[in-house]
Parts: sequence; structure tokens; C-alpha cells
Amino acid sequence: MSGQPETNFLDALEIGIGCWQWGDRYFWGYGLDYAEDDVRRAFDASLATNVTLFDTAEVYGSGRSERLLGQFIKASGKPVIVATKFFPFPWRWRKGDLLRALRQSLDRLGRSQVDLYQTHWPFPPVPIETWMEGMADAVEAGLTRGVGVSNYNVEQTRRAHAALARRGVRLLSNQVPYSLINRDVERRGLLALCKELGVKLIAYSPIEKGVLSGKYTPENPPPGARREDAVASRAQLADLQGRAPHPRREECEAGGAKRGRGGVAADPGRGLGAGRGER
Repeated sequence: MSGQPETNFLDALEIGIGCWQWGDRYFWGYGLDYAEDDVRRAFDASLATNVTLFDTAEVYGSGRSERLLGQFIKASGKPVIVATKFFPFPWRWRKGDLLRALRQSLDRLGRSQVDLYQTHWPFPPVPIETWMEGMADAVEAGLTRGVGVSNYNVEQTRRAHAALARRGVRLLSNQVPYSLINRDVERRGLLALCKELGVKLIAYSPIEKGVLSGKYTPENPPPGARREDAVASRAQLADLQGRAPHPRREECEAGGAKRGRGGVAADPGRGLGAGRGER
């Protein structure tokens, strides 16, 4: 048994910074219209507004996001809360693969422990229980302070919660898409389940990769790969234009820098908002 405390340290947080854009060239165009200096300014601006949770992943920019975040943290000398994720690639079959991946993430981040380690997706064929065993091992080894999941539905969340409980480890969070135009977590019962289990729901893409910022129109859609995203389709943008006026740009971009790169949004009454892709 790990003897984890009953409290969830995420309960004290209402907002965080998603770091998908930090180093990702394919989807976000890192190195084209923005680069390391821009991302560093976003990091500094976040700390200046007392936003200290940064959520990254081993697959963001093929590890570049973790390396950049680690560099910025070291240079700042300030305490931050770091969350990262394990990706269940098809060649990863054993719980030991999770521990190896975590140690590699720690090397890139320049840390001996992360605050929150999450499974990025519940992809088969490896059972959820296998990965949760690896997560419990990571807690006991002192490699992570807490455990979360991402993109888990109701049944998968219950399984993860139960598997961890058998090892005396709490499931702290489930990170899922949640915005004004994506309310699936409400309709499918996931939000209610998270409240029941004491699992913090972390909302990612709260302004839908910039679509809800008011910046884009059918004539000016998001650039790059986002243009192929269904939520950023011309029909969707046209529909949004006919609805209530958008909030002011500066409100959507609060906490971010350089047009909201890495910006955030939160719904404090429902969960933690980690803005991912809010340019």
C-alpha cells in the first residue's frame, strides 16, 4: 500500500497550461510562425499570473515539449506543478514499459519526480489494469506524486479507479475534451462519475484549439492541420458566427502569450481547465 493522502492536490487548482504546441511542428507549426522564444514568453507570462500547472506529454513534439518545459523551469528557479503523459504505443506491452517511459520523460524534464503522470489514451490490446499496476509502481518508486488518466470513458475510468484502489493509490484526474460546444462529458455521465469518485476532471481544449476565441471565421479558418479538424470546419465556424457574440480576445487569451499560444480557460465549478491548443 502506498499510503497516499486522502486529499487531492489538484483540488486547489482551477487553471493550467497545456504544452502541446511547445515543439509540435505538424499540428501547430512550431518553428514556422513561432519558436522557442515565443514559448518561453508564454511560460513567463503564465508564472506572472500565478499559473503554475503545466501539462505536457512524451509525444508532444516527440519529446521537445518536455525538454523545453524543463529548460524553462530550471531557468526560472520557481516551483511549478508538472504533469506529463505515457503513450501506449503498440510495441509497449508490459507495465515495465511505463516505468521506462516515465524515466525518459524525467530525463527530458530534468526532474526526479513529476507531480502527475497520466496514461494518454486507453488503447488496446494492453488491459487498463496492467497500466494502472505500472502507475502504482511508479508512485511507490517515488517517480510521480500522483496518477491520472486521459480520454477515458465512464467504464474505463471505473476500471482504472478500482485497479489503483487495490494498490492503495488514488486516481487523481481524468483529462478529456470539454468546451461550450463539446459537452459529451455531461451527456455521457463522465462528469458525474468523476464527482462521485473524487476524480478531478481536467478539461482540455476549452476554447477548441482557438475556434471559440473569435479569431477565426469561415473566410479565415485556423492554419495548418487544424483546418482539417471537424470542429474548425467552415460550417462550424459559420454556425458559431450566428450565435452570441464572442468574448473579447484578451479574455480568451488570459494567461497565455503571443496570441494565446498555450492559453488557458477554466470552468471552476466543474473541473480544472488546461488549455491545449488555444492559438
